[in-house]
Amino acid sequence: MSYSEYDKRILPLALLIIVIIAILLTLLLRGRSERIRRIPTSAIAVLLIIMEIAKQKWNTLGEINYYLLPFHYCSLFLLVIPLAELFGSKLSRIFRPIALSMSFIVTGAMYISPQGIITTSCKDFGFYFYETHTFIFHHLIALYFILVISLHLCKPRITDAL
Repeated sequence: MSYSEYDKRILPLALLIIVIIAILLTLLLRGRSERIRRIPTSAIAVLLIIMEIAKQKWNTLGEINYYLLPFHYCSLFLLVIPLAELFGSKLSRIFRPIALSMSFIVTGAMYISPQGIITTSCKDFGFYFYETHTFIFHHLIALYFILVISLHLCKPRITDAL
């Protein structure tokens, strides 16, 4: 595990905020239909897309940094989460378990070794665009993971493993 002093202070606070949001949304949406309970996860899907568009627009303002193009593992969330949340129940049944397992991997990796996933974004949050984007993007993925579980949006089946 590689935690900087900033990671030790910021990450527990960020996780606490995510858990509080999840608890509040779970209490607020308890007993509602799945369509209503999907609103927060659908909002996350839209936010991820908006954030990526902003990042790519920012990337084209100067010399293009090819490292910032969406060809990383976490860029798959730009496809998987919208397919799980925005395009109907048939695609949701297919892609939500995939998005849930992928977000579990990223959330775990981010909190086990933050330097490997979000690098210096805890230290540079708010000072630099890309680090701020990285921090928010990956924590939206963590929020998605916790919300899907707390709102009971995914009922895994054996066929999902196939």
